Amino acid sequence: MSLLIVSASDVGSLLEETPVTEFVDLMRQVFVDFSKRGPSEQDRLQIQSPERTFVQTPRQTTLFMPSYWPPAGTAIKIVSVPKDSAQTQGLRGLPATTAVVNAETGSVEAIVNARALTALRTAAGSALATSLLWTRANKPPPTKLVLFGAGLQMAFHARLFMDPGMFGESLQEVVVINRSDNERLRTVVSDLKKRFPHLESGIKGVTSGWEEEVKTADIICAATSSKELLFPGEWVKPGAHLNLIGSYTPKMREVDGSTVNRADVVLVDSREACWKEAGDLIQAGWKDGHPNKVKLDAAIFEIGEFVGGNLSAEQEEKVEAGLHDRSVTIFKSVGVGVQDVAIASLVVRLAREKGSGTLVPYD
Repeated sequence: MSLLIVSASDVGSLLEETPVTEFVDLMRQVFVDFSKRGPSEQDRLQIQSPERTFVQTPRQTTLFMPSYWPPAGTAIKIVSVPKDSAQTQGLRGLPATTAVVNAETGSVEAIVNARALTALRTAAGSALATSLLWTRANKPPPTKLVLFGAGLQMAFHARLFMDPGMFGESLQEVVVINRSDNERLRTVVSDLKKRFPHLESGIKGVTSGWEEEVKTADIICAATSSKELLFPGEWVKPGAHLNLIGSYTPKMREVDGSTVNRADVVLVDSREACWKEAGDLIQAGWKDGHPNKVKLDAAIFEIGEFVGGNLSAEQEEKVEAGLHDRSVTIFKSVGVGVQDVAIASLVVRLAREKGSGTLVPYD
């Protein structure tokens, strides 16, 4: 048996050659299937995405995230998060590897460099949620995109949102906000100008005084590890949509409670995971005993239920009443393991089709 090694360079080439809509459509299928899971043994065998486990070492936290999705099989992603923010990898992303298991033999058939894939699948989920809510609310085409953070997550968010297959035809301004005027920010802005020359004059980086940028933004994406709120809720204009990606523990949040409670509809990747981990929602009052819980319960829906047509009649009525051209909407993602097995398996398929990667005799 041979083992396929798909390097970071291989992954990069494959991503450049593949339409972004293919990744967005993949996330649509993943979320729909994920939200169909249920308590029966048969349901559990269809999708399995156990809680991640981790190992603490002096310099990093190493996370292990296994998952099973029938159309793609089984995989486990291993990612290390440095404890010192100075050790972060910037535009290279966090060290991450996915092992893909052959469904027939049970042997590992491919090792995929997943640095870029985590950012890509997250951005694809955000693009899907934004498109769904924007279309359902019948809002005019967005013209201004604001991105908080200058790491790999925001680089991929920008690339997907600015693609002509998503919102690239209507966007006129793209603002990348970063607290530091560093090489990461300059690189992201420069790369975007090269990729989208027709928008070059509308692309800029900002490091301070971003009140007006937020107040005039149609779409806001945030993927930061900031312990400080990025902006107050009153800055968000009616009709804006927010994708909140950065926080993944109850004590982390990028926006304040007023922002969350202003939202007419909040989509989440996993209701169960966000209930435990999404600090933006938890600190806004989505927890037992808080007076805001009932209101938020009525506004929060899994994206897979939303796109898959699995909302109850009562939920559909609430969505219909809540979505209009001035409604504020949010997508909150903490990530689900099924996204990782799906994107890694797609990359392995593309690599085999195009003869990419390196085959190594293994067993």
